[in-house]
Amino acid sequence: MVYTSTLSLLKNSVIPRALFMVMGFPKDGFGSIDVTGRCNLRCKHCYFYAQEIPQDITDEQWLRRCRELASGVYSKTRSVTWVGGEPLLRKDLIEKAKSFFSNNLVVTNGLIPLPDWPDVSFHISLDGDEKTHEVLRNKRNIYQKIKNHARRPELDVTMVYCISSENMHCVEKVLDEWKDVGVRGFLFSFYTPFESIEDPLFPGWGARDRILDRLIELKHRSYGDFIQMDTRVLELMKRDNAKSVTDRCLFLTKGVALDTTGRRKAKCMMGDKADCDRCGCMVPFYLSWRTERKKILRDLYIDTRQHLAYILKKFRT
Repeated sequence: MVYTSTLSLLKNSVIPRALFMVMGFPKDGFGSIDVTGRCNLRCKHCYFYAQEIPQDITDEQWLRRCRELASGVYSKTRSVTWVGGEPLLRKDLIEKAKSFFSNNLVVTNGLIPLPDWPDVSFHISLDGDEKTHEVLRNKRNIYQKIKNHARRPELDVTMVYCISSENMHCVEKVLDEWKDVGVRGFLFSFYTPFESIEDPLFPGWGARDRILDRLIELKHRSYGDFIQMDTRVLELMKRDNAKSVTDRCLFLTKGVALDTTGRRKAKCMMGDKADCDRCGCMVPFYLSWRTERKKILRDLYIDTRQHLAYILKKFRT
């Protein structure tokens, strides 16, 4: 058993982490798919409908495209985020296509009941307390419905809060309200404007830094892992650090984003016009953190320590 466990540690932790430290993410190893351009909402801050949306392709065409993504050796896509539009409007297609990928994440507005997929992660978008969310989503009487759909403790459900100038006042209220609902926790991003546009929804760098400082404080003092972002990721999103991350955006160089026809987008899931210098998407900051040597070595240390504890326990028994 000890020998087998040691081989497993080498195969599943030491060797992969060593290769990852040297080579980083494989090209096209992760990506996003705009599985549909249809949606059951029209949100004020949505990047999707601010740009031209091509017509959806058929299920058969998408299945062929997913098979292409998942094939190959050096450019095999393993992790996919299903977005839109509202991706659960094509739930039957995702149910077939998700088998091509090792990891699947569905980003939904929460108005459609979550399918019973224990092998899929769900991110439900939330934009404030009940009043604020419904104003930004341009639809009344949806907040409680979303909460009921999110209350699925048997599934992997996380809330995603996009902070803008219109909802930054109620972040703490929402955390307190949702802490006992049964979701895993919250992730936070910031509204990303288009290039060269002074968008009033952009909260500004000063406000953004203050909110990040407060989230770090809340994580350490009150909410712990319910704020599902490492402190380092939150630090990287601050003004003094952000540009060094977005100038070397790993999604741009390593990821793949497909539009509703299966064609590659020029930048990322947010489209060609997104202002990378004011990017508030959590993805590039998370990816940057994942590739930091300190992070990789820390994970390797934790794995090795757990392995040694297992060996000592076996010898003692």
